[in-house]
Formats: sequence, structure tokens, C-alpha cells
Amino acid sequence: MASNLNLGLTAAGTIPTSAFVKMSADFKAVVCANATAPIIGISTQASRRVDDPDNAAVANEPLATYGPGEIGWVRAGAAFAVGVLLTSDASGNAIAMPANVNAVQYAGARALQAAGGAGEIVKVLVWLDTVRNAVA
Repeated sequence: MASNLNLGLTAAGTIPTSAFVKMSADFKAVVCANATAPIIGISTQASRRVDDPDNAAVANEPLATYGPGEIGWVRAGAAFAVGVLLTSDASGNAIAMPANVNAVQYAGARALQAAGGAGEIVKVLVWLDTVRNAVA
């Protein structure tokens, strides 16, 4: 069940289903565009309308999300294994947390299912965390 994180978020623009989202400066949800953006949840897999099956919300509509500790579904941006920490690619899709990156990165979920490739919808545990990988 979607929690909406008890924030009453609305979409700042078009938010696809099953995508990592972050908060904009005006307290609206936007698609997360990289691993260095703080993830606040995952848009639900429920579409906003039957004639718009790929989008969870458009500008100024309420956005239902999966929040911390919830089981949800996210679209994979690449293949990954069960159990890995996931972060966002440039489109809000889930990718394995990159290693050996000298930057603060934000995890959004832990994979409960493996993804064989981009576009697959997989089950995850929403897991918000900050990870710093130091590179020597």
C-alpha cells in the first residue's frame, strides 16, 4: 500500500510509475536523476489514469509513493542481483549502487528480486541511506 510518506506530495512534472523520486526546492516530487540526489521514495506502479498507464502523476497531481521500510516495485535501469543496494540512474530507474566513486551517493532500495535487464519491474524494500565510497 502506498504511504505517500505522510508528506502530501504533489508532482512537479510528469512522474513515471515505479521510479525513484526526490523532493524539489518547492516541496514537490520530481524524478530522481542520479545517485547523488537524495531519494525520498518510489512512485507506485499504479497509473494515474487508464489512458496514461506509464505515469503515476503529472504536474500538480498528488503522488502516491512507497516510503521507508515498505515493500514496493521499481523499474530497473540495468541488470542487478538480489540483495544489492539500489540507487537512481538519469531516468529514476534502479541501478546497483556504484562502487569506487569518491562522492556521497544515496540508496533508495534494497533488491528483493534480481533484474535481468533494463525495463524490468522488480520487488524491493525501500531503504533510504547515504553511502560514501572513498577512493584511494
